[in-house]
This record gives sequence, structure tokens and C-alpha cells, in this order.
Amino acid sequence: MRKNFLPFIIILFFSACTGRDTNYWLEQAESYLNMKPDSTLILLHKIKNPDRLADYPKAKYNLYHTVAEIQKGSKNRTDSLISETIDIFIANNDSINTSKACFWAGLINMQTNDYTRADSFFIRGIPFAPNASLRTRLYEYSGISCLNNNKPEQALQQHVRSLQDTALISTPEKASVLAEIGQAYRYTGQTDSALIYYRKAIDKSLEANSNEQTAFFYEKISDIEKEKGDIKNATAALKSAIEFSNRRTSYPYHMLAQAQIYIAAGETDSAGMYLKNAIQSTNPYIATRAYQLQANLYEQGNKSEQTYYTWKNYSQSFNNISGEVHSEIMKQRYQEELLKNENNELKLKKKQQDIYLLSLCLILITACTLWYIIYSRLRKKKIISEQQLKEQKLKNQVAQLERERELISLRERATALREQLFRRLSASQKIPSLAGKTKENTEDSKSRLTADEIDELIQTVNEIWSGFAERLKTTYPLLRTKDIAFCCLLKSGISTKDLASIYYITPSAISQKKARMKREKFGMEDEDRTLDEILNAF
Repeated sequence: MRKNFLPFIIILFFSACTGRDTNYWLEQAESYLNMKPDSTLILLHKIKNPDRLADYPKAKYNLYHTVAEIQKGSKNRTDSLISETIDIFIANNDSINTSKACFWAGLINMQTNDYTRADSFFIRGIPFAPNASLRTRLYEYSGISCLNNNKPEQALQQHVRSLQDTALISTPEKASVLAEIGQAYRYTGQTDSALIYYRKAIDKSLEANSNEQTAFFYEKISDIEKEKGDIKNATAALKSAIEFSNRRTSYPYHMLAQAQIYIAAGETDSAGMYLKNAIQSTNPYIATRAYQLQANLYEQGNKSEQTYYTWKNYSQSFNNISGEVHSEIMKQRYQEELLKNENNELKLKKKQQDIYLLSLCLILITACTLWYIIYSRLRKKKIISEQQLKEQKLKNQVAQLERERELISLRERATALREQLFRRLSASQKIPSLAGKTKENTEDSKSRLTADEIDELIQTVNEIWSGFAERLKTTYPLLRTKDIAFCCLLKSGISTKDLASIYYITPSAISQKKARMKREKFGMEDEDRTLDEILNAF
């Protein structure tokens, strides 16, 4: 066993190191995912043999790789890969990545215009969303999917649901949610409600100092006013949009990120608006990237002239930053040389660390061997103890079953004796249900019990059910002697038909008598329990 144990420990040690490196690169890739998809892909490429990863890290790898490709503008034609990652995340109770994967799976289906499937992914991710921001985004895009699927009423419902967490999200996100509700109202023909929510969105965008959002919302209001035929208000809203568009702001990263999301969702008009704002940025890198994405959009829309000029602007912007990029490359190479020198120094220290590590491994192997021996002995004792406990439990269960059989047998014998006792009563011949037979309900079958027969019946019931009549009188003092006799007849199991024959009334009158007695004598208004059930349980 010791010959096989040493290689096992060594393999386990190196596997742990490899797994640690994989987790490190995955964490780094995730940190760059939203703003630098290119960096994310570079970091993911450092993971060797991703197809051989375990299910959970492989699911993370597939998610980050797919999202980075979408962020760069690539179009995925199928969601099969990301659908598998969702199932793995759910199995590993990773609600954060589950909701993110559902969101991006929905965007992939929006790219292919499969809005029904996209909506199913957005709805699936909502219960797993770990924060209000992501949950609101899922509701929002579910509404967009419904709207594109010609379901404006359902879209409106989803957008309204996105309002439930607005107290926990940022102000620009609140503005976006309110605008989407306005859009849904617009498509349902409720233009007045649409204008109300767009104005609420403007209030929030002004609160957040987001001039880009404000300009975009004013343009939507202008379109709605024009549809209504109010050219004056449409012009005023358009002027406001132009005014806010001319104010250069400090939200370039937000504009570019929003544009990329709308491109992934297939909403080219909204993406174009955000790209125009991103192009106005003083950051040359963002402006260059925005020119590139805008040129791609023009190409998709077969706008030849706009495509030419946009690519020309992209070329000029790219040439302006090429010198800066070259300078950054030289700085990076210098840093790499410094790192090489530091690595040479670290190699000397590493040799000493290797000696310490080898010693630690030997100690670990020895400790693991001792632990395994002790653990095996303790486990063997535990198994024996559990087996003995199971055997004892089984014996107890067998004994319990025997006692239950005896109890059932005694109950059956008691029931048989009780029936025999009732049949010996002088009144049993007058009551078919006591004699164990049926009788025609005719005038000849009606026979009132005598006082002696009633007393004999009460005495028999008392003997069988331990002073039933006395306990009944003590508990319910309003009961008279004839009421107690009636209760004893019910306790004896006499049918309503026989009771009607005894009292010379109809079966329905017997039912009314029971209800009246329960209410007046027993003082019970509960409709769920009958008088027969009360007496049987007494």
C-alpha cells in the first residue's frame, strides 16, 4: 500500500497546483470581462487544455469566452454551449454565474431573432439573480424580447416588474427601466402613459447628470409627439435632445458598454445612439472602438457612404493612437526585462524553497499514512457499531410489529364481543342496524322503543364505553334524559333510517334533530364536524 500511496500524493499535489493556476486565470479573466474583452480572451488562452478541465471550471471558461466574444461584436449562432454551463452552475449552487449565463444565453437568441427562447432564458435567470441590478436587467430584457415578439402587453408586465428593485439600483439604471416601460406603453398604443414614463426617466437621468440618456429620452418623446400630431411639442422635445447632445460628458465607458450590449441584443438604433455619444469622447481609444462598431453597423445596414466615411474616421483615429500604442509596447518590453532579472533572482530562492517543499511533502506523506491507518481502524469500528445498531433496530421493529398485530387482534375481538352484546339486547330485534341486518322502511317496520329498552341500551353503552352517558351528562348539563338516549343510539351506530323508524319521523327530520342538538345542547357552531363525529370521539 505504501508503494502506491507515494505516487498518489505526488499526483494530488501537482493537480492542486494546476487547479490553483486555472482558478487564478479564471478570476483574472472575470475581472476584465465587462470592460476589456480582448484582455479576457488573452487570459483565457493561458489556460492549457481547457477541454480537459473539470465540469465547473470548464463551465466558467465557456461562459467567459462566450461573453468576451459577444462583447467584441461576434455573433453566436447557437446557445448550446452556454446552455450546458447553466445546468452545471445550477448543479454547483452558483446562483451568480447561473443568472449571468441565462442573461447572455438570452442575448444570443435575440441575435438570431428567437425572442421566445430568449425570453425563456431571461425568466429562468430571474430567481438566481444575486442582486437587484442583474434582476432588473433580466426583467428589462424579458420585456424587450416580448416586445420584439409582438407581445406588448406581456412586455409591459415584465417592465413594470423590473420596478420592484429600483430602490437598490443606480440612478442611470432606474432611468433605463422607466424608459423601457415608456417604450412598452408606446407599443400598446397608450401614448400618454408612454410620455409620463419617459419624463420620469428624464428626471432620473438629470439626477444622474447623464446628458446622453436625457438627449436619447427627449428624442423618443419627440417621436411620440410627432405620432400624436403635436408638431409643436415634438419640435420642443427635439431641441432639448439637441441641447443635451451637445454637452460633452464624462461617461464614455458607459456609452460604449451600452452600445455593445444593444448590438448583442440586435437593437441597432439604440446601439447607434450610444456609439454617437462614445465617438464624442475625449478618450481616443474609446472613440476609435466606437468608430469601428459604428462602421460595422453601417455595413450591416448597407449604408455605403456612411460606411466609407466612418471607416475613414476610424483609420485617422487609429493612426493617432498608434504612436501611443508603440510607446506602451516599449514600456511593456522594458517591464518584461525587469521581470526576467527578478526571475533569475527568484530561481536561486526557489531551489531553497524546493528543498523545504520536498521535506514538507515527506512529512505530509508520513502524516497522511498515519492518518489513513488510524482512520481505517476507526471506520471499521464505526461500521461494526452501525451494523449492530441496525440489527438492534430491526429487532425492535419486529417486536413492534408483533405488538401491533396483537393489538389489532385484541381490537377485532373487542369489536366482535361488542356486536354480540348489542345483539343480545331486547331492543336489537326492533333495530336492524344493531341486529346486523336490513329491513324494509314500511309502516309495519316502525316500532318505538320502550322505556325499559332505552334504559337497557343506555346501560349497555355505559358498560362498553366506560360510563358514556354519565360523562356526557357531566360535560353537557343541558342534555335531558331523552337527549342522552338519542346520543346513546347514535354512539351505538344505529343508522338514520332506523332512528327515523324509532322516532316515527322522516330521516331528514333526524338530520335536523342532530344539527339542532349540536347547536343548542352542545353549544357548537362548527360546520366541519357532525354530531356523530363528536360523539364517536367522546
